[in-house]
Amino acid sequence: MVNPVGIVLLAAGASRRMGCLKQLLPIADEPAVRHCVRNILIAGINNIVVVLGHERWRVAAAVSDFPVCFAINNETNSDMARSVEIGFQSMPQYVTGVMVGLCDHPLVRPATYQKLRDLHQKHPGNIFVPVYAGKGGHPSLFPRSLCQSVSSGKPLSHLLRKHADRVNRFHTGDPGVVYDMDTPRDYRKMVNLTKDISYGL
Repeated sequence: MVNPVGIVLLAAGASRRMGCLKQLLPIADEPAVRHCVRNILIAGINNIVVVLGHERWRVAAAVSDFPVCFAINNETNSDMARSVEIGFQSMPQYVTGVMVGLCDHPLVRPATYQKLRDLHQKHPGNIFVPVYAGKGGHPSLFPRSLCQSVSSGKPLSHLLRKHADRVNRFHTGDPGVVYDMDTPRDYRKMVNLTKDISYGL
């Protein structure tokens, strides 16, 4: 592959609004973090950095048999940008495009990861953001050269604004890019989606 792609999967949160560790909530009969990693691997993405924080040993155990690398965010009250920064720093140097995925978006389809990878092959200097039903979602993909400017206190939206001329939004039929699970209600909705065989998991 001319332009290798990797992904930083954010799984460090304390899940305060959920009331329990959402990284380990079952999705399609396996922990959410495991479901995320499985779909990423099915897509052929092999450079995977999982950023851990809250109850890191429990989350790591859920994917310990998968070929992933772990990065640790020791700052309990840090923002998501700090986890992104730590994940970028742990990505192999040969990777030229880095996706940022969220553990609370476990329904992203393998085809979406593949689409992002393929877009990076054709346009390695661009940022790609999936859009479903008019709403931007996750994961997004960033050129490695831009990842150095990510720092705590500056969310990814700052990077998107700073390099607006490089941002490409593409439409997808994958609702998983916008369906997250921050609350118990979100989670119940997600479980119902996984029961729908037409969803294509």
